[in-house]
Amino acid sequence: MLCVPACGPFAAAGPASPFVAVGAAEPDAAAPFADAARPLALAEAERLLVQSSPQMQAARLALEAARADVVTALEAPNPQFSWNSTMMNFHDGLGAGAPWDKRVDSVFRIDQQIERGGKRELRGKAAMKGEAAARADVEEALRTSTLAVDNAYYDLKTAQEALQIASDLASLQRQSLEVARLRFGAGAASDVDVAGLQVELARAEADLADATTAKRAAQIALAQLVGLPSDRARFEATDDWPAVTAGYSAEGAVNQRPDVRAAHERLDRAEASIALARAQLTHDVTVGAQYERFPQPDVGPNTWGVGFSIPIFLRNRFEGEIARAGTDRRLAEQQLRQTQLAAQADRELATAQLEGAVQRVRRFQEEVVTQARKAADAEEYAYSRGSLALTDLLDARRSLQAVLLDTLNARATYAKALAAWKAATSVGAAGPAGLAITTGTGGAATH
Repeated sequence: MLCVPACGPFAAAGPASPFVAVGAAEPDAAAPFADAARPLALAEAERLLVQSSPQMQAARLALEAARADVVTALEAPNPQFSWNSTMMNFHDGLGAGAPWDKRVDSVFRIDQQIERGGKRELRGKAAMKGEAAARADVEEALRTSTLAVDNAYYDLKTAQEALQIASDLASLQRQSLEVARLRFGAGAASDVDVAGLQVELARAEADLADATTAKRAAQIALAQLVGLPSDRARFEATDDWPAVTAGYSAEGAVNQRPDVRAAHERLDRAEASIALARAQLTHDVTVGAQYERFPQPDVGPNTWGVGFSIPIFLRNRFEGEIARAGTDRRLAEQQLRQTQLAAQADRELATAQLEGAVQRVRRFQEEVVTQARKAADAEEYAYSRGSLALTDLLDARRSLQAVLLDTLNARATYAKALAAWKAATSVGAAGPAGLAITTGTGGAATH
């Protein structure tokens, strides 16, 4: 007898132990990373994203650069100091005496450009709009990166449970083979049964090896997203699957999403750039003062002077700059419209996919798994009484394994769809799990 109903595959309380065989449960030697596993909650993974992710670091650096652009834009022109020496006559000589008394004309001059037309203020306005767009880009990077981390986390959880399912089936097939060999030695089982179980054990162990590889790949993918080296990626996802609820909506203020806000800010910057380009037609004035020393017996050594200069717009009236600014504004309008449409479509699609995932996971959890366990239980019981062929029993075990994997995939699909819906409807500026986005070298701080 291989199994009895009390220890059948449907006696397990949950998906972690779908297959249970006769005898004491053996620890699975093939279970990977059992000693080196690092428990990881989803909130901690999101925290690591904010603190260590290269994507987030790059977004912060872009914001720091935009802030530096604001400082640069608001700076006034520096005064210009110059020194010139003229009227040096090497034929007659420079004269006798100290260097200061030589017959050399020394001119010391300071010039200061005075910007007109509000150019400095317009530059600052455009730069500040660029900074606001970069700040929204940080929030957008957090939104999309958080979704990627959530998906990777649920991929890891799926791989963990798939590995457990494969491990349980391999353990059951291994124990069944041992019992069949004992019965064959006693003349109570045929060599065909032993050979069939050997084939099934080989298949189960191959599935177990694939599941082991899939888990390791999921660990590495998650580590890469949160900015950790792969040798520190032996995570074990500890969070439960999210509770299944319905009634999600695509309603909300699309313009408050970070990507749409960034597009709005870039449109405002383009408008400020148009005003700045037109302001170039206002003449700047450069004023200057000079001190001149030229030792002359009749005139005296020291003179003073003042002057000013303005540009003459004969060949360049900044038509190219003004036209380019207008084109940039139209381009920013199109990008804003495209971003708004994409954000709205993202919400609608995420809502539809989530509602579909709710129906699918409920059907599997409430109907399909229960019926599959009952059918497998009946097959195990019938085989234990000798009224079922081994091939039918093995088919029943494979069928139950497929149902359990389908149910697991349905849970994962729902969890990812829920994360996508949250990302699609996100409007806040705070990071995940109460983390505030900062732009300094200190990373993130908790509230």
